[in-house]
Amino acid sequence: METVAEIILYWFLRITGIVFFSWFVFREKARYEGGATAVIFSSMELVWIILKTVSTVWVHSFKALAVLDFAAAAIFLALFCVAIKEHPGLLAFVFLMFVNVGNLAAALVWLFRREPLVSSHISLSHDLGASLVLLPTVAILILLFYWIMRRSLKALGRAETVQKVWRYLWIIPAIFLTFWMLGYFKYRWVIPETERGTYYLLLYVILIGVSSWFNFWVVCRMAIELQENIRLRVENRSLALQMMEENLLYQRINEARRIQHDLRHHVTVMEDYLERGDTQSLQDYLSTLKSTRYFADPVRYCENAAANAVIGYFAQQALEGGAEFSASVFIPENIAVSGSDLSVLLGNLLENAVEATARQEEGEKRISVKGGLQSNGLFAVTVDNTCAGPPRQTSSGELRSSKHSGLGIGTASVKDIASRYGGIVHFVYNEGVFAASVLLYL
Repeated sequence: METVAEIILYWFLRITGIVFFSWFVFREKARYEGGATAVIFSSMELVWIILKTVSTVWVHSFKALAVLDFAAAAIFLALFCVAIKEHPGLLAFVFLMFVNVGNLAAALVWLFRREPLVSSHISLSHDLGASLVLLPTVAILILLFYWIMRRSLKALGRAETVQKVWRYLWIIPAIFLTFWMLGYFKYRWVIPETERGTYYLLLYVILIGVSSWFNFWVVCRMAIELQENIRLRVENRSLALQMMEENLLYQRINEARRIQHDLRHHVTVMEDYLERGDTQSLQDYLSTLKSTRYFADPVRYCENAAANAVIGYFAQQALEGGAEFSASVFIPENIAVSGSDLSVLLGNLLENAVEATARQEEGEKRISVKGGLQSNGLFAVTVDNTCAGPPRQTSSGELRSSKHSGLGIGTASVKDIASRYGGIVHFVYNEGVFAASVLLYL
């Protein structure tokens, strides 16, 4: 009969690797400094070991064991969310992945020791011999698992993943864990106490563990590819805005060439007036020429070249569409927001506003841009525009695209940029006016 100390040692060896690698995957996203994070993770492991020891020594029913395991997992995940800045669903997914790896290690320990799974006891032996077999087994398995999954886990640990995905994907390892627990704690009581039945059950729990690895890998790859697709779409939007700026530059170059060409004709006319001594006609001609676009001051909305080009382009688009455009922004040349992020952010907001006013068939059309760099270091900008009606939304409040049946890519890009600066995005519709506000913490 194993002692309590042997049971504690067994669970310490089985749990430590899970706790360590759970931290290791997200070590770059810790909320606190090293000391505080170490205390939180040590507390997570201590509580888990205590609850597992209690369940091993004193629990004699499947339901009570399930309750204690659920409590241990809930406490671990709660502290995990406190320690790491990441979506709870992603943290639960990674945690349950490593738990399944630990369960596979336990099944292999039974196989190596040829210990019968079918018995009248709720728990199998956790003596010193089990610990000696468990230590290399769990070390090899977790290291092998990390080696196979290292690229996926590293990408998950650093990527700004889509939040919605992890609301549901954590269910997959939870299902595998449920099947494993049913096989380990429940089904073994209804299997005949024979050596064949023991090995059938052992094969079942090992297959559950091995197949879970493949599913984890597939899910991680899908999530990363989804993130990569979103990143590429954002980059495409950025490239489209850069092309827009280039087109605007080419337009200005062509405009300068036209002005140079027209200037020859103006000089010819003025020389003719001078030769004929018709100074009055010359003065009238010069007065008329001053009122043309050649002498109009270029509109400058802000000091930042990228922002000014984007605002100027969509201002022209709005005016050509019959909408009134106004801008009151303060965006200096040197600001802690990259030029591409600034272009994508303003470009998406203004493009949506121009498209909304273009769909109006009646009523006043207007677009206004306000905000910029604030005195407290924050960057805040709001784009208001009139529209024909409220925007289409999903049941969760996400904005739908006006061009296709899915969600709006532009608003998703704006949210992605805001999240990278720790900011927020707010959309509101009120009495024919749609307002999009963005706040960035610089």
